[in-house]
Amino acid sequence: MTDLQYISAQITVDRFGSRRVLLQEYGLYLGMLALVMINVWTMIAFWEDKQCAIAGRRRTPEATLLNLAAIGGSPGAFLARHLFRHKTRKEPFSTYLQVIAVIQAGLLVGFFLW
Repeated sequence: MTDLQYISAQITVDRFGSRRVLLQEYGLYLGMLALVMINVWTMIAFWEDKQCAIAGRRRTPEATLLNLAAIGGSPGAFLARHLFRHKTRKEPFSTYLQVIAVIQAGLLVGFFLW
């Protein structure tokens, strides 16, 4: 039985239970993929802002960079800051980014303890 046949058999056996199992199995992978994509997007935004700063062009607003960090891109933001040496001494940007990361870490710990 192929994977596709197995999945379709699971869905047809029990309309509700099997779908929940599939969501539990693949939902984690989809969530992880979304998190990776958000972090890549955040790193690209930081790189683009750095390039604009070098060229003297219009910059990405700090609020945009912080919002990307807030929706899950804080690891990418910290990595991009280190790799591109961008926004490392900028205040209050650095403080806001650290606050976002601490809140996310607290939510993550709370989720796993709950």
